[in-house]
Amino acid sequence: MKEIKLTQGKVALVDNEDYEELSAFNWHAFRCGNRFYEQRYIKLPNAREAMQFMHRQILGLAHGDKLQVDQKDTNSINNTRENLRVATAAQNGANKGKQRSNKSGFNGVSWDRCRQKWQAGTRHNGKQFYLGRFDNPQLAYGVFCLIDATILIERERQTIERELRQSPRNNQRLRHDLQIFIKDCQSELEFLDAARGPLPPEGASRKQRIELLIASARRQLSLL
Repeated sequence: MKEIKLTQGKVALVDNEDYEELSAFNWHAFRCGNRFYEQRYIKLPNAREAMQFMHRQILGLAHGDKLQVDQKDTNSINNTRENLRVATAAQNGANKGKQRSNKSGFNGVSWDRCRQKWQAGTRHNGKQFYLGRFDNPQLAYGVFCLIDATILIERERQTIERELRQSPRNNQRLRHDLQIFIKDCQSELEFLDAARGPLPPEGASRKQRIELLIASARRQLSLL
């Protein structure tokens, strides 16, 4: 493992096999919330400039590819290959780091001292949503993952509908986005199927909706 120097006094961790290629570029430390990411600027075929993140370059993801890179330990400067994996938006969202003030050990879960229960919550479009109180943090986190991934899928669905309205003839882009959307939906179904015991009514309803979304996306894909 080696270090690559960034701006702002930061360094990135990379494997020895990637060091020579990556060190040939000037990487900048880009702050996003409480994390720093490594970026550089690249020239696109149309001569415009775009931002390239180090972890995406390592895994060979081209600019514009909707697939994401998940850092397993949530350490944004650890770009060793063992710590990186290609992920859908839903999978990446489920691995978000918890806040520093979080004492539960799980993202989206906090302790309600007044009611002596574990509370689950998430944010969407700048609003906080309460998801319920539970006897243990594991159950609260399970509900958080279910709702959070569902929100991500809904955002992707809205993006595809917008692209259909704005660029109905851009078949290649729509085909790619629909394929990623279907993978995200299938990932969420796997999460629901892995649940122990019967799903609560809310979970069963979401599973049915996701199955309908997959069927609709596949029909749209077949028409492109």
